Amino acid sequence: MTLTGPALVAAFALELVLTCALCRVALKASTRNSHTVDDYYAWPIAFSVIAGVIVIGAITNGAFDPAVSFDDALLGIFSWPTLWIYLVSQLLSGIAATITFVSLADHH
Repeated sequence: MTLTGPALVAAFALELVLTCALCRVALKASTRNSHTVDDYYAWPIAFSVIAGVIVIGAITNGAFDPAVSFDDALLGIFSWPTLWIYLVSQLLSGIAATITFVSLADHH
């Protein structure tokens, strides 16, 4: 898959938004104050990945992770010149999710 023009911008924006949402869910689900043996915090993370892939899978393949992005490039799912879209959007998403998580955290 080679992205150009408007598809390139759309792929960047979609990866940015949905990766940020995934990171935010992962942070919230895994950093609660009280964890028990019966906690299933992997479920919201898994459902976030599934929802993201359903929403943007046909456009960007829904990588959401730099390791997956490199793997997809190695497998030829998308071209190497497109890799920067995934890496930059995922880095910015992680930063944005961290900032929103810290700024909205319950500090009691």
